[in-house]
Amino acid sequence: MSKIILKNNKSLVLKNVLIRKLHCLNLDDLEGEIKDFKHSLKKHRVKTFGPLITKCYGPNVHKDGRITANYEIIIQAHDYLKYKSLFETRKSLNCGKCVYLRYSDEPEFMDFAFSKINMFITENNLNTVGVTYNAYVEQDHKNVVFEIFKPLAPNSSQQYFDSKLKKVLP
Repeated sequence: MSKIILKNNKSLVLKNVLIRKLHCLNLDDLEGEIKDFKHSLKKHRVKTFGPLITKCYGPNVHKDGRITANYEIIIQAHDYLKYKSLFETRKSLNCGKCVYLRYSDEPEFMDFAFSKINMFITENNLNTVGVTYNAYVEQDHKNVVFEIFKPLAPNSSQQYFDSKLKKVLP
């Protein structure tokens, strides 16, 4: 199996969603927040399905020079409405027309995946909406499997296909 799979025009579709929003968070603090989120799910015996997903948007530049970003930690859950006092809930979350990348390899090489998807977007003159979804499918100390979804701005995918047609047609 290939270590990196890259596709265009893929959709992210989630059902029965629980969300914890984090504003102006330092990247170094994200892992701790994810652990807290997982602990809260376990404590309240939330029956989840599918991978844990983070949504990143921002960045925020503060007067003191700090750079932070806004995050959402997202999981799908059975009986999700029971937890609306603890989390934001949504019946569904749909992101159509995304550039998609699936990575399966050692954690130390993850940066190559982010570089590859960003290079694809740049080389194909695509415009994103400035949001990144990361789905953590599997993880252990030797291997990680995750997926990246970057939603495209309106008309961006059409520009991509038009440019591909121009290369094929005389």
